[in-house]
Amino acid sequence: MERLILEQFDNEPWGILKPEYVIDKPKQSFPEVVVCEFSEAMIQVIVEKYKGKKIAHLISVGGNTTIYEIMFGNVRIAVCQVMIGAPACVSNLEELIALGAKKVLVCGECGVLDQSIEDAHLIIPTSAIRDEGTSYHYQPASDEIELDTYSVEIIENLFKSKGLPYTKGKIWTTDAPYRETQEKIIRRKAQGCIAVEMECAALAAAARLRKITFAQFVYACDNLDTNVWEQRGLTSRPIIQKVHTFELAMECAVRL
Repeated sequence: MERLILEQFDNEPWGILKPEYVIDKPKQSFPEVVVCEFSEAMIQVIVEKYKGKKIAHLISVGGNTTIYEIMFGNVRIAVCQVMIGAPACVSNLEELIALGAKKVLVCGECGVLDQSIEDAHLIIPTSAIRDEGTSYHYQPASDEIELDTYSVEIIENLFKSKGLPYTKGKIWTTDAPYRETQEKIIRRKAQGCIAVEMECAALAAAARLRKITFAQFVYACDNLDTNVWEQRGLTSRPIIQKVHTFELAMECAVRL
């Protein structure tokens, strides 16, 4: 019996289309450390605060994304927005690697599967359920993928040093936010998941194939551990709070 499509992993690392064919390679060297978020408005605040300069673009039919260089302490960092959802976000990661990125940290929001986790609480993923399609093009089929222990420890140690409350645990990566049904939530919670988002498993799989250092942390937003969806701070979080979280991400990234 022929395997399901998602089980048909190909060990060949490169496809016919390679990311270097579509990137706009900058003339100067590209920073090895990259920090990404999903909010363009937040990135612009960071760029203004740290006097960032444009160094490259991620080119897409949906519109180009500008990559900026800033100095964080004495470390050159590239910062940029990445797209929501595993396929688009992993494409962004591939292009950042082709530009020269070697250490990439992504931070963003998540939904919680445990209502005791408060709004804006920091969560460090230790593994991710692969309930999306992109990761299966980068790693052989499995239900979940472990995140790099070294990267998890870097983030955890920084949070501890600052006295920040956080939770470590398994998260659920999905392609379909409007299909987070009660039955699926019960199953994911039974597997140990504490949160849900749309990119982590795929980013971890791609980073492992490309042999780069990848790290991620998320912060709690909407609550799905309820019969009626609770929005919490999903669309109302002050931009300054996001900026503080991004600065925390930059502190983590320079330690990778």
